[in-house]
Amino acid sequence: MSSAGVVVDANVIIALLDARDATHEQAAAVLRTLVGRPKHVHPLTLSEVLVHPARRGGREEAALQRAALARAGFAVIDEGAPSPEDIAVARSRGLRMPDAVVLASALSLAVPLVTFDRRLASAARDGGVPLIDGAAPDDKPKRG
Repeated sequence: MSSAGVVVDANVIIALLDARDATHEQAAAVLRTLVGRPKHVHPLTLSEVLVHPARRGGREEAALQRAALARAGFAVIDEGAPSPEDIAVARSRGLRMPDAVVLASALSLAVPLVTFDRRLASAARDGGVPLIDGAAPDDKPKRG
């Protein structure tokens, strides 16, 4: 697996953006270790992240948040995006569609995954996808 980048799950980004989130400090700490590394986000994952800004201020607020995330190094996956078949295989492992997309993205790009979701972390381990240290510890509640 390449160390060139990572795939980031929505729950990590949402926690980073919300200082009141129980995992905010953990998200900030994990992401500080990734400074300078590409942080890949599937379009569906980004859409999940943008729901809260859209509720606050519609499309304009969502667009502002998307631009801020891009400046912070979060890149929407385009080249190397998982195929529908890859996503279907990940989904067949019992994951919800958003989590299947995240897992398939990490597999497709051959990069580690950052998540706070224990079920997704377990599926990633089973699929041979490394997890970034500090993410998805056993004592954290399922998120996202």
